[in-house]
Formats: sequence, C-alpha cells, structure tokens
Amino acid sequence: MSFDIMTGREPLKVQVFDRADIGRDGLIGEATIALESLKDQYKHDDWFDLKGPKGVTGKIRVNLHWIHSRKKFL
Repeated sequence: MSFDIMTGREPLKVQVFDRADIGRDGLIGEATIALESLKDQYKHDDWFDLKGPKGVTGKIRVNLHWIHSRKKFL
C-alpha cells in the first residue's frame, strides 16, 4: 500500500480490528509510528506494540519505506 505524506511531522497510526467485529467496536489495538525515524529513506522492518483499551494487546510487524526526496533517493 502507498499513500501521500503531507509534512512528515505527524505520526503514522496503524489500527488493527477484529474481522468478526467489523462495524462494531472491534479494535484490537493501535501502534503509533514516528515518521522522523524513516527520513533516512531506507526500508524499515520493525515490530511495534499494539496498545488497546486495556494496555498492550500484542505486536504488529510493519515494513515501511518513505521516499521523501526522489533526488536524494536516486
């Protein structure tokens, strides 16, 4: 998946929902990722804690690659 990032100052929020509870409050947890850590333009493969209403509910593996300057990347 790819998407546009406007400034890079806001964190990326990843939310995980229980498929059986679509349309209801099926949030398992969410992870917040600081985009500042991706400014080196390398690929990042990291694990993040999923934090739910009752604390940490698990982990999620996320692969990210932010190309914010094509000139520097190429």
